[in-house]
Amino acid sequence: MRKSLAFLVLLSSLPLQTSPAAALNADDYAAMMGMLWRLREPICPRLSFDADVFVKRLHLPAADAEQFRKLRRAAFDSGYELAGELKAQSESQFCQTMETMFDGRHAFDGSVKPTPGPPIAGLTIRQ
Repeated sequence: MRKSLAFLVLLSSLPLQTSPAAALNADDYAAMMGMLWRLREPICPRLSFDADVFVKRLHLPAADAEQFRKLRRAAFDSGYELAGELKAQSESQFCQTMETMFDGRHAFDGSVKPTPGPPIAGLTIRQ
């Protein structure tokens, strides 16, 4: 229950500009990148994030992560702040939530997807 609650709070706080059924737009991806950016700090030993891979594989409208971050600063900042708030509550819960949210096996609400996929581009999950 606690993990699902964290997902719902996180999802409801994301500044997603589209409905879940629609394709995500650049601001949605910028908010996600902001959240994942926190993984560049050495707080989640199992997780790491390469933002340049994220930008390139998702064919985002920028040459690299820094340029995309600057182009979509407000959306990036909102995702970064949201992840910071979750991290401040509990680093272990933050790590678990980030892994589950972006691992490709779970939906944003924490439920298991019927057809799992790979982790989001740029995210490395170590065993």
